[in-house]
Amino acid sequence: MAELDERQSMQVFWRDIFETDKVWVAQTGGSIVGFCTRDDDNIGALYVIAEARSTGIGKRLLDMAKADRDWITVWAYEKTKMR
Repeated sequence: MAELDERQSMQVFWRDIFETDKVWVAQTGGSIVGFCTRDDDNIGALYVIAEARSTGIGKRLLDMAKADRDWITVWAYEKTKMR
């Protein structure tokens, strides 16, 4: 996964994803609190802001993303410290 340190490169990265993948967005009180992206058979992103975690939002986003699929792949990345 590419390192995304600069705001402009992150905007370009996400703009490309949002234009090509299906996207589900969660809102609370008019604010975006999470989103999920999916291409054909892969979850590309599932993000929920810290304040909204453990409320079921992530599960609902994932359920919507997989609703019309017989199967789906979810990749998980863990940030590691460089040695």
